[in-house]
Amino acid sequence: MAIIRNTDGEIIAQDDGKTIRQLLEENRGRLESAWLRMQDLQGLDLSGACLENADLTGSDLTGCNLAGAILRGANLTGAILRRTDLTDCDLTYADGPGVDFRDTDLTGAAVNEARLPRADLRGVTVDGAEIVSTDLRDATLDGCDLDQAVTYDCIIDDAPTPCPAGETPGPGVAGPGM
Repeated sequence: MAIIRNTDGEIIAQDDGKTIRQLLEENRGRLESAWLRMQDLQGLDLSGACLENADLTGSDLTGCNLAGAILRGANLTGAILRRTDLTDCDLTYADGPGVDFRDTDLTGAAVNEARLPRADLRGVTVDGAEIVSTDLRDATLDGCDLDQAVTYDCIIDDAPTPCPAGETPGPGVAGPGM
C-alpha cells in the first residue's frame, strides 16, 4: 500500500495497488505539505505539481520534470535535483541548504526570498529567472551565468547584489545602504 502523508501526518493520498511514484504522478496537483523525505523520486513527471511547503529533505529528484511546479516554501535541504527541468517553477521561500541543482534548467523560474546556502549551481541555466533577496552564501556557481537572470538583493559570498537602477528592495529586505 502506498500512502502519502502531509507534514502533520494526515493522509493526502493512498492506494493499495499503486506505488508511491504512481501516486505522486496522479496526485501532482494536490501535494501541498507532502512529507517526502529521503525518497528516490528520480525521473518522475511532476510538471505543474503543487508541492508548496513539501518536505523533500534528502530526496533524489534527478531528471524529474518539475516545469511549472509550485515549490513555494518547500524544504529542499540536501535534496538532489540534478538535470531537473524547473523551468517556470516557483521556488519562492524555498529552504535548501546544500541542495544540488547541477545542470538543472531554471529558465523563467521565480527564486525569491529563498535560502539556498551551499547550493551547487554548477552548469545551471537561469535565463530569464528572477532571483531576488535569496541567500546564496557559499554556493558553487561555476558555469552558472547569473547575468542571464534578474538578480538583486541576493547574498552571494556575504555581499548583497545591488538593486537595478531606480528600484528599491521589497519590505523587510536589507539592501545596499539600508
